This record gives sequence, structure tokens and C-alpha cells, in this order.
Amino acid sequence: MNRIFIPFSFGLASLILSPGCSSDPLKDKVVEFDKFQTEYLVKAEPVEWLDIWKYNGLRIYDSILVAVDWGQEKLFRVYSLDSHKLIGTFGNRGKGPHEFIGAPVLTSVFFYEDQDLIIQYYDDERRTIQNINLNKSIDASEVVEHSRYVLPENYMGYTPMMTEDSKLFNADSSVLQVYDPEKMEWLRSHKPINTKQDLPQLFARIARIMYIEKAPHLDRIVGSFNVQKRLHIYNTKGELLKVIKGKGSPVYDISGRDFYGKNKVHFSKTFLSDKFCLVLDENRFDRDTGGELLLFDYEGNALKKYKLDCYAYLGAVDWKEKRLYTCNTQEGTLISFPLPGLDD
Repeated sequence: MNRIFIPFSFGLASLILSPGCSSDPLKDKVVEFDKFQTEYLVKAEPVEWLDIWKYNGLRIYDSILVAVDWGQEKLFRVYSLDSHKLIGTFGNRGKGPHEFIGAPVLTSVFFYEDQDLIIQYYDDERRTIQNINLNKSIDASEVVEHSRYVLPENYMGYTPMMTEDSKLFNADSSVLQVYDPEKMEWLRSHKPINTKQDLPQLFARIARIMYIEKAPHLDRIVGSFNVQKRLHIYNTKGELLKVIKGKGSPVYDISGRDFYGKNKVHFSKTFLSDKFCLVLDENRFDRDTGGELLLFDYEGNALKKYKLDCYAYLGAVDWKEKRLYTCNTQEGTLISFPLPGLDD
């Protein structure tokens, strides 16, 4: 098995801190969790059929797995989950219109046009979101663009995404934002969350950092927080439907300047199906310890907890086969974890 190189990035994006509010507008939508209905200890299994050298992330679109591998001549590697075989590669480094200066970031958005699968990536170097025709890109052995959107100048935040109906979504200071191209402004549907603890401005910004994912075919977007055990459930109108959070209020150590050095990082990645939300809960600054996968439904019920026997970095879930594909950062190898009990 090849050892792979895993690039890590822990930089903070510039976020605008909005003023807080005196009362909690989310109170009637909050579900707290403490214990789970079932717990499992799951062990990593080697994955021989994924030939990846420099791991930059995975996405699964129904029965297709797409990996971005900066260590290969062709950056996109496409695999069939049915056959566990490579079915195509495409995408080159370079400064051309369909080439890459840096590794693209796959988003959770995909759709079908006729029989062709359209997937999406964010190009940070060009500040664009691009939909590409995966079938035609494999046939041509190069990126075949379906559509492109250049981000507005006032875009600030993390990886954005655009749905099939051209709505642009972003997360800023714990709030889901929807961009209105006609008014050329970001629309917010609610106010930022407040912490009960009084935090310095920089630490408050970190505590409010939210990452968003879209469910495959369901009208749901989930926002997760990496230093809070907290999820926000939205529809694609931007309406906040549910908050799932750990019991009680987080207490942060603010005795030093290094917030991440003093406080555990929790939700590092979220995986969505049309029934479940699976969250990777682990401290990304402690790679000697295996984390946990927490399974919820969209009503906030805490269903399953999977304790992992080693640290996992990002990855993708095959919901049909009930398996998480990820990377063992200590060994530099691709691994998978079984997810028993999903049919219970």
C-alpha cells in the first residue's frame, strides 16, 4: 500500500463579527444531546483499491467516489463504488482556464443533467465556484465545465457552495448566508449565536466559525462548529429549523493567546444522507487519539456513537455500504470504518 502525503491547513479566514442579541432567538428550536441509543467500537480496515498519493479530500456522489490528489499528474481520480475500480482521471496543474494553481475543494453539491453527473468545486485561487460535467470530463481527460460563478467582492468566509437553482450559500459568524444576485448582497435569516461566557473578540469569532454541507437530495443544509458540539439545520431558503447541541454550555480556557492550544477541537467534518447527519468528533490537534462518529437524524435524535480506534482525517461516507472512507494520518494510508446499525 502506498503511503500518502496529507496536507493540513489550520488558517483562519476573515470573518465579520456581528453584534449579539440580549435573548436567545433559537431557544424553541434547540435539542440537547448527552447519551446515544447505541454505541460501537469500530476498527479501521485498509483500503487497497484507492490509489492516492497526496490526499486533498474525497466526496461520494451516490455510487461514485471522487478524490482530489495533488500528487498525481491528473488531479481528479474517479472510482466506482460498485466495482471498487478506477474509471477515469482528469484535471491538470497550470494557469490555463481549466487548470489548477492550487488543489480545488469539492463541495457537497451535485445534480444530474440527463444521464450526466454534475459535480461542483470551489477554486480559492480564482475565487470561483465551478460545476463540471463528470462524465464528459472523464471522456475528454480534462475538465469540461458546465457553469461557473465568480464570487462577489464582498465574499468573506470559508468554502461556499451554490445549489442547482443558483442560490449561493456561505457561513459567516454562525449564520447561514444566502447571496441575492439581484440586490448583490448577502441575506441573513437570524442573528449570530451568543456564548454565555464573555470571550475576547478573536476567541468569539473562532467559537462562531461554522462549516456548511448540503444533503444529497433533501432540502437540508447543516452547519457544524469545530470548537462547539453544535449543529444548525436549515432549509435552502436559509430558514433555521433545528439546533442540535451538547448538553449545557461550553466553557473555554481563555488564559492564553492560543485558543486552539487551550481548547479541544470537536466537530471537524459532517457527512449527510437524506436521513442522517454523521459528525466526526475529534481533536484535530491530537492525532494520537481516535475520535468518535456521532449519528443524528434531522429532528435531533442522538442515535449512534461509533468510537474509532485511530485518528481519521476528513473522508466520505458510502451510505449504501455503510462505510466511512478516510485517511490514517499516522500511517499515511487510506482506511475505512464500518458503520453498523444504520438500518436499526
